[in-house]
Amino acid sequence: MREDQTSEMETYLEIAGILTDDREVLARLKACFENPQRYFQENEDRYDERCIDLEDGQETIRWIGLVDELLESKDLVELDWQSDMEEFFYQLEPLAQKQGLHLNQAWLEEDGDIPLWARTLDQKWQSQGFCLAAMDIDSDSYVLFICQRAILGELVVLSKKINQRFDYAKNM
Repeated sequence: MREDQTSEMETYLEIAGILTDDREVLARLKACFENPQRYFQENEDRYDERCIDLEDGQETIRWIGLVDELLESKDLVELDWQSDMEEFFYQLEPLAQKQGLHLNQAWLEEDGDIPLWARTLDQKWQSQGFCLAAMDIDSDSYVLFICQRAILGELVVLSKKINQRFDYAKNM
């Protein structure tokens, strides 16, 4: 393995370790990062659903593998850009509880959208140091998770090393 590939793999592993502490998920992700082609073949149906094939490249296979494993383990959620407020609340409530954060549906404007609701949650959780973060998967859906602001800062720096993107959900 080339040195730059090793460095990329280490960056992906570092990101995965920040986002989950589930050993089984981390083992599957390590396999994905080490051999993206094999992982793709073993999980082809997941990639098919996203219209991704081997020609999309190792970076895409790794990034989407990371997303899908974390979705499956409920460490993050994926919402369509047209999701309504009830769906947004329903999907995020377990993530907020996991972080010990209060989430009140009354905070969210009925006719708002995900960036607006994300901005509202960032304001509500600011004193506790938390925010609603997102992974950019180059689609019209939002891949969301709740984390400490400092953690998001680390993820932003790491993702730039592998030409990917984390950001506040309000900026997506």
